[in-house]
Amino acid sequence: ITCRSFQAMESASLRKSEMDRLVIFESPQAGQEEDCGESQQGQQVRRDPGQSLAAHQHIVIGLGGPGIFAALFHAVSHSLTKGMLFLTAGNIHEAYHTKAIHEIRGLQRQMPWTGFLWVAGFLAITGTPPFSVFMSEFLVAKAAFADGRYLIGAFFIGFLALIFVGMAGPFLEMAQGDAPKANKGREPREVWIQILPAVFLLTCVCVLGIYLPPWLEALLRQASALLGG
Repeated sequence: ITCRSFQAMESASLRKSEMDRLVIFESPQAGQEEDCGESQQGQQVRRDPGQSLAAHQHIVIGLGGPGIFAALFHAVSHSLTKGMLFLTAGNIHEAYHTKAIHEIRGLQRQMPWTGFLWVAGFLAITGTPPFSVFMSEFLVAKAAFADGRYLIGAFFIGFLALIFVGMAGPFLEMAQGDAPKANKGREPREVWIQILPAVFLLTCVCVLGIYLPPWLEALLRQASALLGG
């Protein structure tokens, strides 16, 4: 939707300064709508109220300047990471039979692989190296500063720090601590067929943070060219 909006504004022959303002203004409403959808699916899946907004901000900041390639790379990276977290959240819900964060504790003790994926997903989605979200966020910030938009670049980095702090609490509380009383005496089972898809997506996110395959880079550059990058 963001890319189509950008194309529409470009077709309308808006000046670059006008496109920058409009594209960056578009983000908050889109992020809030997605966040409402996540909150209805379960509290543990709704990782943080600002994360969906952050993802849209990363994309639109890149689209509003010279970082179109970076914005598209972030869209790919964020989608893979979010898919991994949704799969892991589904496994957690099946094991604990609850959607309440405060009722989920001791993941790393009771479900070691799921606990590992949950913490790794937190680090990946918040842009910690070596995951690809870090690289895409770095490229977006670099593009903002290279274009002379220092205020937006500074806001962008500060927003990333706030998101990391806000998400750390719920994620780590779920991964650590003692198991809830309702779960004591029975160990949740981890089934490999449920874990492997999330492991595969996490591996993809990690690999893309270190190495970008030529075929994917070519596709992203072609898409970037269509958007004027």
